[in-house]
Amino acid sequence: MPFSLDNPSEANIPDTLVLIACCSRKLESAAPARDLYKGALFKFSAAYCQRHGFRWAILSAKLGLVDPGQVVEPYETRLSGRRADQALWAERVFDSLLRRRFPKRVIFLAGSDYRRELAALLVAAGVECHAPLAGLAIGQQLGRMKALNAR
Repeated sequence: MPFSLDNPSEANIPDTLVLIACCSRKLESAAPARDLYKGALFKFSAAYCQRHGFRWAILSAKLGLVDPGQVVEPYETRLSGRRADQALWAERVFDSLLRRRFPKRVIFLAGSDYRRELAALLVAAGVECHAPLAGLAIGQQLGRMKALNAR
């Protein structure tokens, strides 16, 4: 069944993991990751996951895969636009996923730099991957997540 942001209860099957990209706006001191990131798209995406009971994690340019409750110090690292760097980062995140409850389905609420290489590894491992915001400009993504949270 394809994932739809409009029907989260139908898509929240066991072993689904939502991966949300980090953002540059952060608190100035260490905090649980769910609170550290201050960007509007991040906040709306996290709120959506919490509201609908999705298991979720954060894709951090610096730290790789981060649990929402993990205490994180602020940092200023961006994911490089170079495919080779993205591939190394994706391998690190994939290895982290292997050490956890490995998902059967991943829903990316993240841009292509965070998604492309990691999704390829996941699909090769038999994981169903969805990117419901792909192809939307950042403002459209923000509007979509804001509207979903207003329902």
